[in-house]
Amino acid sequence: MQTVVKIKLELNNGQSVDNEFVYKDSFLSICDDMIKKIFPSVDTCTIVSCCFTIGSDNLSVCVSNYSLTDEICFFAFHNMPMKLHSFQVFGVNIHLVDCTTDLLQLDCEKILLAECQIAQANIGLNGHYEVLKSRNSQTDTCTAYTMNVFDIRSCHIETLKTYIQCNYVNVQESTISNFYFYGGFVGKVVAVVNTLNIWQFCQIRNLEVDCQVNNLKVEDSSISKFIAKGKCHIGDISSVSTEWSDAYNFDPESFNNKNSVVWEIIVKSAEHSGNSQIIAEANYNIVKALYQEEKGLGKIMGKVFDFCSGYGYKPLRVFKAGSILIGSVFVLLVILRPNKCKVSQCLAYAVAGIAGQSGLTICNGISFWIVTLEYLLGVILFAVFVNGLYLRYKN
Repeated sequence: MQTVVKIKLELNNGQSVDNEFVYKDSFLSICDDMIKKIFPSVDTCTIVSCCFTIGSDNLSVCVSNYSLTDEICFFAFHNMPMKLHSFQVFGVNIHLVDCTTDLLQLDCEKILLAECQIAQANIGLNGHYEVLKSRNSQTDTCTAYTMNVFDIRSCHIETLKTYIQCNYVNVQESTISNFYFYGGFVGKVVAVVNTLNIWQFCQIRNLEVDCQVNNLKVEDSSISKFIAKGKCHIGDISSVSTEWSDAYNFDPESFNNKNSVVWEIIVKSAEHSGNSQIIAEANYNIVKALYQEEKGLGKIMGKVFDFCSGYGYKPLRVFKAGSILIGSVFVLLVILRPNKCKVSQCLAYAVAGIAGQSGLTICNGISFWIVTLEYLLGVILFAVFVNGLYLRYKN
């Protein structure tokens, strides 16, 4: 299929000029000189926007040394696809719609990808490489490429590698098999992504993070594997109707603010490392968060379960609860003095009563029911302790 290229320029006087032509080469280089050559009568200072419409089956496109506008838009013809072998842009903002390409390389401050099919995408790789070449090894620096907005909408991407620090990353209604946030290698300063927003039925098979993400928002989406690398640190996470199938290499120190979503990620990760202590701590916090949403009697019972055994995940709390129970019974027996027993005898009754060995025949009236209730509560505490041991150490 022959390649057809249409260029449309919008001018500051409200008028527009365009030129459509058949392009015979396999490589299209877009720069200031190209535009000036195709539109010799146009004053380049009056150009406010530049749009390319491309119909091709196997074209390579490179945009560099371009400064006529802040952004270039690329579209496909309605009856002719834009299938590219490679698409490279350096130094100018890009708006790419309805494109199929094997390789995408972008170094731009602002990027919009919409309805694209991409096999391999590298964002900020060239800028990262340039920083690596020029950096001083004695100076702490971030080697990631700095950009402002990265917007992905209704795209299918096999592998997306980013070497960036960015203010806002938006992923909407897209499928990404492998999504990597490398943030730049070698540099000692960690790259920062202020906001990563994944929403509206996105499907991500592998999400790998090796940078700092201040705010991660995920809504109505699924992430099969969430993987933390050495520099990974996440501030806030909010998740609505999202499936986190699996997680790796996360621990409590990976997050600033911990909620039930964070603890679910931590427990999935700890299951792979076999760290029973972290698993128990994470499960405890998940149940605690659920009980905090209860009201009335449910919330009160939740506080009681937490105090007695940490919802089953902190069984040693039973000894604290048992000690308080014994102390309470001891105080009541000292006050009541059944059969005018001594204080030491009251303490013996209180200690033995929790196991049902208090010699209840010498007690009568209210004292009898106090130590009977102590015994019943002791049986419950023992059952809670056994269940807690199972939950805590079953893995």
